[in-house]
Amino acid sequence: MEFKKETDFEKPGKILRVDLTNQTYEIQSIAPYVVDYIGGRGIGSKILYDELPPGIDPLGPKNMLLFNNGPLSGTATPGSGRVDVSAKSPMNNYHAVTNFGGYWGAELRHAGFAHLILKGASEKPVYLYIDNDQLSIRDAQHLWGMDTYTTTAELRRELGDEDIQVLAIGQAGEKLIRFASIITGLGDAAGRNGMGAVMGSKKLKAIAVRGTKGVSLADPKRFLEIAADLHRRLRESPGFKESAKIKPVTDSMFSKPYETMLAFGNYEDGRWEKFSKLIPERFFLKHQVRRAGCFGCPMQCMHLVEVPNAGYGISFCTPFASFLGTVWNDNLTTMWEAIVLANQYGLDVVETGGIIALLMELYQDGIISAEDTDGIRMEKGSQEAILKIIRKIALREGIGDILAEGPRRAAELLDNRAVDYLVLVKEHFPHGYQFPAFEGTSLMQAVGSADPFPTYGTGIELRLSMPGPREKLLSEAKELFGSEEAYLPGNYSPAKVKMVIDAEHRSRIPDLLGVCIYVIDGYNKSASDPNFFYDRLADLYRAATGIALSREILFTAAERLVNLERCHDAREGLMREQDSLPRRFFRPFPGGANRDKALDPEKIEQMKTLYYQSRGWDPETGLPSSEKLRQLGLENLIKEIALA
Repeated sequence: MEFKKETDFEKPGKILRVDLTNQTYEIQSIAPYVVDYIGGRGIGSKILYDELPPGIDPLGPKNMLLFNNGPLSGTATPGSGRVDVSAKSPMNNYHAVTNFGGYWGAELRHAGFAHLILKGASEKPVYLYIDNDQLSIRDAQHLWGMDTYTTTAELRRELGDEDIQVLAIGQAGEKLIRFASIITGLGDAAGRNGMGAVMGSKKLKAIAVRGTKGVSLADPKRFLEIAADLHRRLRESPGFKESAKIKPVTDSMFSKPYETMLAFGNYEDGRWEKFSKLIPERFFLKHQVRRAGCFGCPMQCMHLVEVPNAGYGISFCTPFASFLGTVWNDNLTTMWEAIVLANQYGLDVVETGGIIALLMELYQDGIISAEDTDGIRMEKGSQEAILKIIRKIALREGIGDILAEGPRRAAELLDNRAVDYLVLVKEHFPHGYQFPAFEGTSLMQAVGSADPFPTYGTGIELRLSMPGPREKLLSEAKELFGSEEAYLPGNYSPAKVKMVIDAEHRSRIPDLLGVCIYVIDGYNKSASDPNFFYDRLADLYRAATGIALSREILFTAAERLVNLERCHDAREGLMREQDSLPRRFFRPFPGGANRDKALDPEKIEQMKTLYYQSRGWDPETGLPSSEKLRQLGLENLIKEIALA
């Protein structure tokens, strides 16, 4: 099939819709969405709200799967390789968004498309091949059963082009493991919310893309001037050098932050003596082939690693904790083998590590025995148990068939008492931070839009808990929110609520534009003006598209997106009572730097009330008010919210 040639190529890109049931496609203009929703996650969430019927089975053919580039994706903007993926989540039935990097998104943009929308489901395994103006839906039965690495290699061989960028699911996505991920390259993952299971339910094994058109810019000269200046500023900033770790590795660099920030096991403790001696960065540098990063990124914050007898791939910081402290594992080679296995099978590392941690605590307390886990002794830190459970989950073998349904379903099937051990936020195992010590980050977890990692922006609390300069951050807190308490842990002040709302907006803006929040954060760690990068992003957007934009418009669009996604979740039953935190967040860890700290449940509820009021939401229901929806141009949602 060949696309119609169009002379009016739109600067932000086009929308490619594929109906997998009927094996058809169409191209749609992006123009109706741009003014209010900018691009990326904004347009993806708007389309999902408008077209996804409430109450559908997330693993049924009526669910949609969207890949959303932003208007700056695939350009010279620093960190322009990010893509948002959205659907209804099989983990919790809410609106789901996850994000991945690498080169696939830029390749899709260079083929002319900002968004790829998948509807329906194929009767047999297929893959998509997008080659600039040509799309084909091809048989994938010969790929079914392959892992993600092998699938990518086979498609490049089959299509005769090593430069083709491939997204693929592994065996976990094929078998509809509810926390299956989608992988591109050797480990860039759309990991959370079970997007791999949604892709597998559509019998879609992979999406291969080749794009050679580049990105058309309204004002190329101005665009490249701004982009070059941002690259220079980033490389010169101390924050960039810290994030890119351009300095020698020492024991103190890692033991102190881990001791201050990380929770161990199933949120059982804030201290584990063995962990401070592991130094995962030293291990990665020893086995590193080279640094790795995403399209358009100067930071190269990942490692391309090959470990003898344990495999090769790329990794960032998240899997370190998931397969070390979370599962009490003190063997770095086993950690790496677990990371590689999860990426090859296509499993979310956080959820996988969390469910193994749950089994280990249940085994320790006598709730389950080896008979319940196919003869595997789930002793804390057992390297054999870690690797065997990963394989069993991915292949739905034995106990893995139960665990594949997610932590709550698994706990209910294993033993009623196991439910009391669950540590879940909107049905997800949270990232392993010591939340009882960080009120703002915990509030953001509670009220977040079913996003299992809403800590972007509130990470300042975590940074202030570590050694280092504080004056700049505290001055910034006072300037932006009226009080240093906004950033300081240990309080429930109104300033902290303001900070959480601001952080939610700041974390949405990169998703609207298709850039990496780590790049912005790497610069802002040392920038004198926290709004500088956002102003420059607005300038880049105008130079790219010819459409006028300001920082204020960006922040309004981010607020509109927060409200739209809240309304979407309300249709699926989300109310104030679902904005809850697990009981373990309200008890202090028995050890560690934050051993005596615990969240106060009454004060958290007071912060939630103030959060809703500050957002213009009903504090009783946690839903946007009619006045707020009108203010944001979302009048058409008022009737549906009234019925929620």
